Amino acid sequence: MAPALRKSTRDKTEASAEAASRAGFVRRSGTPRATRAPVPRNKRYARTKGLVSLEKTKGLQHITIANANSPLLRLPPEIRNIIFEHATRKPLRVELYFIRLSRCSISGYSSHSHKTLPRHIGLKLPQVCRQVYAETAILVYRVNRFSFVTKQSLTKWLSKRLPAQREAIEHLELFEGNIEDIDKGKTVFQELKETSCPNLRSLTQDKATMNKVRLRQQRAMWRWERGDDGFISGDDEETWVEMMYDWF
Repeated sequence: MAPALRKSTRDKTEASAEAASRAGFVRRSGTPRATRAPVPRNKRYARTKGLVSLEKTKGLQHITIANANSPLLRLPPEIRNIIFEHATRKPLRVELYFIRLSRCSISGYSSHSHKTLPRHIGLKLPQVCRQVYAETAILVYRVNRFSFVTKQSLTKWLSKRLPAQREAIEHLELFEGNIEDIDKGKTVFQELKETSCPNLRSLTQDKATMNKVRLRQQRAMWRWERGDDGFISGDDEETWVEMMYDWF
């Protein structure tokens, strides 16, 4: 049998619970729990625009100090910015229209790796520490030109980016369609600038590359019609296969 509390102890406990209940710290018995209204989608990123909060607790202060004394973070900010931009910038453009190079045969489908490895960019930099995150979280979006085949693929990719990432984008590129086509009285550039990328500075079109892609497709069809090797393929038996939306 459990020992019973003294009457004075029970009285103090009940008085303390009643005071906490009156102050709102404890939910009264039988009172339904208050539910918070769901946050509207357009209000979710009002504070940090989707980025991680950089507020530090006391338990993380010693880690922050240790990171700040690292050889990299002791460099002047100007030099760090040069290093970070070199690590996150890709020459010419970031191509978001190839997922892999493959070959298609009449009897089946098989894939092979690209002969030359693409240059990788430092997408993992923001995971190093809080200070590096603060300096590089949106850098890859600000310094690169992102290239798409169609406006539909561009729109879908933008819909999966955080508000802070969309605001950092300055340069985009489309292959198909006319970027000067007017939809509802606005060009594609104006539409993107007003709805998705407020800091967009340029929207270009590389027709020469698109013509090369179309020529490769035509050559693949001609070879298939002639029955050459039994493959539907272009130069080096390479064809593009599908759009890639979830890159980054």
